[in-house]
Amino acid sequence: MGKLNRLSQLFNLKPPPSPTTSQPSPLSTTPLVKTPHPWEGNLPCVFGPNDGCNLHNRPRATIFFDPLLFPPSSGKPKPSGNHPPVPGPSPNAPPAIHSHLPQQPHLGCLTPLPRIHKSVPYAPAFYHVALVLDALRAGAAPPLGILSCAAATGANPRLVWSARACVAGLDGGMASSSLLLEYAVTFPLSADLGDWDPSMTHARTYRKEVLIGSGYRDFQLCPHMMLSFRSHWGAGKDGVRTAGVKFVYAVRREGESKGEWTSEGSTEGEEEMEGMCCGKCWTDGYLGFRMVPGGKVVVSVRVYKDLGQGLHPSDVKFVSVATGAEVERREADFGRMRRRFLEMDEGETKGEEGEGGWI
Repeated sequence: MGKLNRLSQLFNLKPPPSPTTSQPSPLSTTPLVKTPHPWEGNLPCVFGPNDGCNLHNRPRATIFFDPLLFPPSSGKPKPSGNHPPVPGPSPNAPPAIHSHLPQQPHLGCLTPLPRIHKSVPYAPAFYHVALVLDALRAGAAPPLGILSCAAATGANPRLVWSARACVAGLDGGMASSSLLLEYAVTFPLSADLGDWDPSMTHARTYRKEVLIGSGYRDFQLCPHMMLSFRSHWGAGKDGVRTAGVKFVYAVRREGESKGEWTSEGSTEGEEEMEGMCCGKCWTDGYLGFRMVPGGKVVVSVRVYKDLGQGLHPSDVKFVSVATGAEVERREADFGRMRRRFLEMDEGETKGEEGEGGWI
């Protein structure tokens, strides 16, 4: 893909062995007895009556919210943290979510995905996945808009986030199609160098390193992978400003390794590091950096997940991503989900309709 691939070198990580099979889901495969009358569900960005993202509830008006839809094990939902834009009406009425799936928490239909960051209020549940794929199997357009969200948090630094979904695997027929999810989070980092100015050409180096607070430094890419940003620095010398970011990548039961990105010697545009692909569930992560005028560094975190076919909450893909139940995923599958989104983005640019549709 022409992108820089330095993550494995920075972390000195060895790739996991190439497994051949996946472990079965630990959940019961009890047949799902659907309810005769549909019930209304929460949007994946709604954790309270005045929540929602900028696409579903721009003014943060009262919106449908049922706290009983959160499984007891998920704990009490917290406020979204979404920072609303300039007050105004939403461009469209929030979509309604109606499901016939059973609501007993032990069956898993209400099980949500864990948040990738505590300031990003986005946690689709299995009933969202089933709703999209059931519509596709019935010959209707999949309601991918319920999973399309975007907003910004009021955290410092300000996190801008979005999520979208697409259906993949249609070449094998609708029965084999699965739902893919993409998260994109960006945030700026900047170290104040005081009275340093680019016009200064003497040999003295101005340098400042800033710790990143625990409130926003940790990204739980999946139940098995944690990406933590520890500190960032800025320096000025001989009229040139440089910057860097220190971070740690940890894999459950495999330890952690430290990494550092620096703008010294980097190319223009975003410099991307690939390699955060989980061998224990269907999650891939990508980390990017780019230097912008004023000495700021824009950090980009992208996460991709395969949520399975939506036929039963015991689907091995959904269970591994949502609960952390470990599977054995082939290395050959790494990067597949992102390539799917890139292919559809390219198709849209050319004015073509992407296979399966996307939001």
